[in-house]
Amino acid sequence: MNVHSLKMVRKMNWNKSEKINNENLNDVRKRLMKRMIQISLPIILITATLVILVLELSGYPGTLDDTQLGFSAEIIRTHFAMMTSEGMTLFILGNLLDYVFIISYGCFFYSSARYLSWNYQKGSISQKMGKLIAWIGVLSALSDSIENIFLLSMTANPVGFPNWLAIAHSTFALLKFILMYLTIGGLVFSLVLNKIPLTSKRINNKIPTDFVK
Repeated sequence: MNVHSLKMVRKMNWNKSEKINNENLNDVRKRLMKRMIQISLPIILITATLVILVLELSGYPGTLDDTQLGFSAEIIRTHFAMMTSEGMTLFILGNLLDYVFIISYGCFFYSSARYLSWNYQKGSISQKMGKLIAWIGVLSALSDSIENIFLLSMTANPVGFPNWLAIAHSTFALLKFILMYLTIGGLVFSLVLNKIPLTSKRINNKIPTDFVK
């Protein structure tokens, strides 16, 4: 075997080894994302139930429309004025507990989108869109957490907080919902796309769908 042939063999072996390593790394990442999905989903269900229960017990009379999307400090002050001190404590507790819910659904959005994106051909538009959807989901959770900061700031002075806090609170709430709906729509679209082999250009012939098994 001459020197040129030996170099070609070595190059072919190196490329084969690199391909195997990349496939192994891809499998490890997918297993990690799948584990995140399995952990975050039940936490979402549990914390969402607890947050709703605590806020109901607090006696806060406001609705989604007039609180999160109302852009009105006066309406929120009116609602706060109707609450007892014990109710206000529960209201604050419910919004602090909401951060566990926010982190869990942020993890779920990110891991679900990344899990689906790794079933597309590396570098394809579909895979890049999956990455984008993942980060949009993270941004929706970040917007939610900032929204809560403004809401909790208002509870420090329930009837005398400045108007801009309510406006900032509603602004980030609106941004949260826009990003959240974009993420959910993107996940549904990606899931459907994964069922169309010629469109998805998947790495594998069949995508595992047993997320929560």
